Amino acid sequence: MLTTCTMTKTNRGKDSDSTSPRKNKIVMLKSRKNGNRAFVTFFNSTARLIDVIWINFEGTFTTYTPLGLPPGKRIDLHTYEEHPWIFR
Repeated sequence: MLTTCTMTKTNRGKDSDSTSPRKNKIVMLKSRKNGNRAFVTFFNSTARLIDVIWINFEGTFTTYTPLGLPPGKRIDLHTYEEHPWIFR
């Protein structure tokens, strides 16, 4: 099992209402500019090689493990709060 942690801020404004038209809007996942630095450790607890991928400001995938992250290994990275990561 691969475990990840995501930091989010809750917006309690009018768009958080369940009747908001934005609720059903499809949004492309991409990084947003944010000055809040974060240090993350991704640990591969699966039995297979995985790719650690950052989604950049244009929504393009950037692989941080070109040879894959082996089972039982970790990668330590400096990133920012609103930079999404995926694993495959």
